[in-house]
Amino acid sequence: MTTATDEQIAEIKAGLAGVTPGPWQTVETAKPYHVLQSSGDLKGNHTERRIFTTWLHPQFKDWVAVVKSASGLSFPNQRPHHFVSIRPEDAAHIARLDPQIVAAILERLEKAELGLKTVQNAARTLAAAKDAEISSLRKPAREYRTAVATLDSERAANALLTDRAEAAEDALAAAIKQIGELSREAGEAKGALHASENYNLINGWRERAEKAEAENARLRAALIDCEKWFSEYADGHVAKGDTDSGAKFSTSGARPRCIGGEMTDIPEDVMRAAREASAAKGDSASSDILAGRHDGSIDVQAAARAIMAERERCAKVAEGLDPVTGERGQLWTAHSLYDNMRKHVAAVIRRGE
Repeated sequence: MTTATDEQIAEIKAGLAGVTPGPWQTVETAKPYHVLQSSGDLKGNHTERRIFTTWLHPQFKDWVAVVKSASGLSFPNQRPHHFVSIRPEDAAHIARLDPQIVAAILERLEKAELGLKTVQNAARTLAAAKDAEISSLRKPAREYRTAVATLDSERAANALLTDRAEAAEDALAAAIKQIGELSREAGEAKGALHASENYNLINGWRERAEKAEAENARLRAALIDCEKWFSEYADGHVAKGDTDSGAKFSTSGARPRCIGGEMTDIPEDVMRAAREASAAKGDSASSDILAGRHDGSIDVQAAARAIMAERERCAKVAEGLDPVTGERGQLWTAHSLYDNMRKHVAAVIRRGE
């Protein structure tokens, strides 16, 4: 099987200079003959085939001959020579395009088109996978925004409780002062009576103030723990030189969640899968596991960490994926379509958006 090399294709391309422009057509002309023989006349037609252009010459208003018959000079008293005439450039062009080289060029073209289709299909597959991954990660992003709004509401509620507690303390101090003044004005007995009548009211205010202070202290402690955890988590990544991960919670949307009194950066979809895996054992605590009441258990946490490790492995595979063969190790041109696409897919998998 003949192979069309780059040199042959370059030679064919260079040889197009001076060739009669196409398109061309074949013109057939019947040439009748009649031969007298003793056994009977022989009649028939010879077929003359010539090649012309399909377009007309601007001056002669006729087709331009590419391959035609011609007559030339001969010796004295002899008939003229009859021969096939073709321009040198056209003859060389026809010789270069023999059937084997044309078949090889067509085969090379078919392979190139097949490779292009394969690359296009791979690109569409990667784009669809990216869209699917983004769609699956939109719910955790919405849940994170809801959690942030809840935290802001709790902070506002904490400030309101603080204001109410301070107002209650002021009211209690004013009431005690008023009671003292009434006791002095009405005398010892009357003051004792008024004190006894206001005892329950004072105790009620005191109890409400104490509850408000306790709630205020609890919320303050929770906020301090959350802020400390955020700070330690970010500082830990920055200390390792991982500034992208240190800023992760302000840019990527993978916010920490509180599980069993501890903070974790495991996304909700991963925790849900970890619960289902842990509950698959079928013990009596399955319903509680699925409800998230055992998120701090060793089984659930181990399953979640395993899923996160698999996600990281998938991200690494995406970074080295060959879109044509599926094999790893393909090196793409920096900042090309496929180079940017694999980097983006790997980044989306790691961020857990």
